[in-house]
Amino acid sequence: MSELRHELKHELGTAELLALRQRLRAVLDPDKHSPDGRYSVRSLYFDDARDTALREKQDGVGSRQKFRLRLYNGDPGFVKLEKKIKRNGLCCKLTEPMRADTVRAVISGSSWTPEGPLLQELKARMASGLLPKTIVDYTREAYTFPAGNVRVTLDYDIRSGLDCTALFDAGCTTVPVPGYPAILAVKWDEFLPDIVRDAVALRGIRTGAFSKYAACRAYG
Repeated sequence: MSELRHELKHELGTAELLALRQRLRAVLDPDKHSPDGRYSVRSLYFDDARDTALREKQDGVGSRQKFRLRLYNGDPGFVKLEKKIKRNGLCCKLTEPMRADTVRAVISGSSWTPEGPLLQELKARMASGLLPKTIVDYTREAYTFPAGNVRVTLDYDIRSGLDCTALFDAGCTTVPVPGYPAILAVKWDEFLPDIVRDAVALRGIRTGAFSKYAACRAYG
C-alpha cells in the first residue's frame, strides 16, 4: 500500500480563495501536468445500497475507504480508478488507469475484464453490491513544494451530478453545491515546511474534513 500522508482541509470564502491563490503562486510551483496549474475534474463515486461510504464519512469513522473513477479535462483517454483510504487522520490513494471501454462497461453493468489488482478489487466489491452513485464536477488548481512532498489544491465550482453516472456525458445535468465556494487541501509526508504553513494560514478559515461526495449526495 502507498505511504499514508497527512491531510488538512479548509473551507474558503471567495475572499480567502483570492488571497490564497496569490500567496501560493508566490512560493509554490503550479502542477506540472497543467500549464497554468488549473484543470477540470469529474469524479464518479461508488457506494452500496446502504450508503456505507457516505454514512461512515458523516459519522466520522476513523478508518474508511471509497472508490471513484476520475476524468480530467473531459478526456476519455485518461481515466483513473482510485481507492481513497483514511486511517485516523492520515490518508493514501491507490490508482490504476482504465480504458474508456472498460469504464463504459463498469457503469452500464456489462461484462468486463479487470486489467490490474485494483480493478479486480472493484469488480469483487461490485459483485457484493457496490454501485456507481453520483458524479462530482469541479475546477482544481494544484501547487507543489518539494520539501515534505507537499501538494496544495484549491477546488471550486463544485457541482453535483444528481443521479447521473454517465462519466463521459458532457450533457450530464449538474447543479452547484451551495455554501462551499472553495476547498483548500494540504497534503504532505513527514513534515510541513514553515513557508507552506505560513502561506496557507488565513485568519477565520475553518479546518474540517469536507467531503465533496457527501456534499453532492445531499441531492440524492
